[in-house]
Amino acid sequence: MNTINQVEIQGTIIHAVQLKQRNGYTTLSTIMEWRQSYRSQGKEKVQQAVVPLSFFGDVATAFAQQVSTGDEVLIKGKFDSYTMTSFDGNTMNHYQVRVESFVNLSGHPSFGMGTGQAANSQPEVGGVGNYDDADLPPEPPAEGAVPGGQMNDPNFEQTAKNAYRSLGDFEDQGGY
Repeated sequence: MNTINQVEIQGTIIHAVQLKQRNGYTTLSTIMEWRQSYRSQGKEKVQQAVVPLSFFGDVATAFAQQVSTGDEVLIKGKFDSYTMTSFDGNTMNHYQVRVESFVNLSGHPSFGMGTGQAANSQPEVGGVGNYDDADLPPEPPAEGAVPGGQMNDPNFEQTAKNAYRSLGDFEDQGGY
């Protein structure tokens, strides 16, 4: 797997969140829909992409316990690519974000990002806490900027759509 970049991205979880145990490792994979509104030449526009996410270990466990389909989350991780070869010799590049930490913006606790407290709440053990203003995401990128502000792939949206389609195939073949 090739690590392309660090990424910080916010979106809505649109795929079921389920933990898996493989060879003693805890894993989780799901899909996030990223949307960004911006103004260009006096018109409101929306960029959107479907982003496959993968989680491992404690981050996977915390995500499964604290996030469900429809929740808005902010994640930090690495944008990765890998190549799969089918039995007939065809190869296909797959893309995903390997999540290192997340914040559930729908009002649930977070893991690994920010340890601020919401009113009337207590931080949890291990740096887990609730989202606060210090952890707010950066301002929207300028027109033509790439999602997350750090990814180099000019075809990110199409790439993410391809990865979304291939994620189901990959899981069916025993991936993650």
